[in-house]
Amino acid sequence: MTARTSLAALLSASLLAACGGGGGIGNIIGGLSPTPSPTNPPTSTSVGYSCPSSVNGTSTGRMAASLASFGSDAVRRAPTKPGSSANVQPSTIPGLLEVVRGTVASTARGTLSSEIAHAGGNVTQRFTFANIGKSIDVVAVDPAKSAAIAAQMRMLPGVTEVVPMGVRYTQSVLAPVTTNDPYFHGFPGSTSPYYEAGNPAPSPSPGTSLPGQWDMHAISLGHAWAYSSVTDAPPGYQNASAMGSSSVRVAVVDTGADVTHPELQSKVVYTHCFITDINSGVQSSSNYVTDLDGHGTDVAGIAASAVNNNLGFVGVGGNVSLIVERVFPSPPSNCVSQLSSNPQACSTSASTADIAAGIDDAVAHGANVVNLSIGASCAGGDDPLEANAVASAIASGVVVVAASGNSGGASLDAPACDTGVIAVGASALSDGYPNGTDSSGAPGTPSAPVEYVASYSNYQAGSTTWGLVAPGGDPANVGPGVDDLHWIENIYSSTAMGGATCTPDFEAPSGSQGDCRILIAGTSQATPHVSGAAALLLSVHPNLTPTQVRNYLCSDAYVLPGVSASAQGCGRLDIYRAMADVLGDPNLPPAQ
Repeated sequence: MTARTSLAALLSASLLAACGGGGGIGNIIGGLSPTPSPTNPPTSTSVGYSCPSSVNGTSTGRMAASLASFGSDAVRRAPTKPGSSANVQPSTIPGLLEVVRGTVASTARGTLSSEIAHAGGNVTQRFTFANIGKSIDVVAVDPAKSAAIAAQMRMLPGVTEVVPMGVRYTQSVLAPVTTNDPYFHGFPGSTSPYYEAGNPAPSPSPGTSLPGQWDMHAISLGHAWAYSSVTDAPPGYQNASAMGSSSVRVAVVDTGADVTHPELQSKVVYTHCFITDINSGVQSSSNYVTDLDGHGTDVAGIAASAVNNNLGFVGVGGNVSLIVERVFPSPPSNCVSQLSSNPQACSTSASTADIAAGIDDAVAHGANVVNLSIGASCAGGDDPLEANAVASAIASGVVVVAASGNSGGASLDAPACDTGVIAVGASALSDGYPNGTDSSGAPGTPSAPVEYVASYSNYQAGSTTWGLVAPGGDPANVGPGVDDLHWIENIYSSTAMGGATCTPDFEAPSGSQGDCRILIAGTSQATPHVSGAAALLLSVHPNLTPTQVRNYLCSDAYVLPGVSASAQGCGRLDIYRAMADVLGDPNLPPAQ
């Protein structure tokens, strides 16, 4: 089975300073501890291979204090640079095999189980993808005999493929709508035109760390939402659901989510957990999705943080609902004490059996969009379990969006490489501080930032799944990384391991309740921007097919000047133009 990793990894502020800053770029896609491998398999005592039995799990408690000043930074996830050893991760689990066949009758299944047992395997899980005519058994075997047993199983009647289980790793012209969410609105003195118009003139001092959601303004989110307003929308093109419909559900298959977070607690409509013990192949499940990493909470927030709650942030999907599927095991209980010597100590990897189960379960519970901010190498093709779960979801009319990968290569990671998926890369801002440059070497300025494709962002020219880029940040290429415009800022889990450094929201001038936030970067953060955008289009036009959603997002994307077509795919997400197009507004806004 293949494992997947989230696209960010936790580092303390002191470690970040020593490393020159950064933000989760590649660490979720590469970095787990201990590293599972044929010679170093993690054990159930070192990693928690079972689903939680409560909402809070091993909570570190929500941070209540407010920031002392604008200059205080949220907790940051630092990037692993392309080509570093931390990106070299195992892609399979030798002790677990996936036995692929066509769908068979229950009587034949019993016979097949006996034949598998005779070959030396034990069936621990079964997946049936009826709408695409596939069935896959997860079979536990002696890792030392895995290759020999696999060879025997390939001889069994009806078996078309036998492969080791995979693993994955974690990888954000109409007058715009103004909400009362302080980070979306922007703070007085903000130095970027990406923040809401109407704030005081930019400070003359570049490099201010004033917070804000530049990413949401880069994709023209406020303008797209304006179609929900009777007074702002062009006559005949107003649609109340342009700010998102609660009937549309985005499923986040990830490390879980902090469902008590004030930005999520009103948005989450269903939760479930699937975690396979890679030593026995037995899968546990529960209804609790306690996020001990923080990655899933952040991804869920970018996709659908609550809107107009006078608190913190907004998510692209506005009023859409969330399904949370946790598929990552708990980190070792002593991981926090190891962070200073091993930045990946609290990171884990997810098996493709659990990812497949999470996708299936989300679809069964009404998901319209599935977000997969996870990945691993797609060399030789994707893992059968994951690929068939993705294919089954798409065949059911569900949009699947996945991170392209953080290794800076010219090929997509899995599951972004799967047929029908929308693969998402990351864009970033060069604002001239301290040494940010775009891909052609032309620096931007604080008042006129230049947008480019981040160096870590994977792409694949000619791939049918290579889609577009969305804001993901790029602290790796801009020196110390003290500037908020180099990151994606959104919510974070209060139950993350090592979460004592979790920073609460900066207090809005009118005052606001504090909640956890993070500065982070990666294709993991770019992906939920596109998932939220897809959910907005489905909110106003529920009958769009996955192909139609992709075509709208792609055809209306903004082509970044000076950036190669291969690196940016269709261009950078522009939800304003896509919304106008879907609603049939003949006066499409200019590309921006």
